[in-house]
Amino acid sequence: MNKEKYFTLIWITFFILVDYFFRNNIKAKLIVKGSLVLIIFIRILKII
Repeated sequence: MNKEKYFTLIWITFFILVDYFFRNNIKAKLIVKGSLVLIIFIRILKII
């Protein structure tokens, strides 16, 4: 498994855990989702 796939897998796992822990905290979820979308967007730009 290469570094890119490993990094993405860690991010997905982290996101699921955070989503589970902050189920009641909408503000925290918005911050996490915003940062996740930003990171995915940056990674797509790097690939292209």
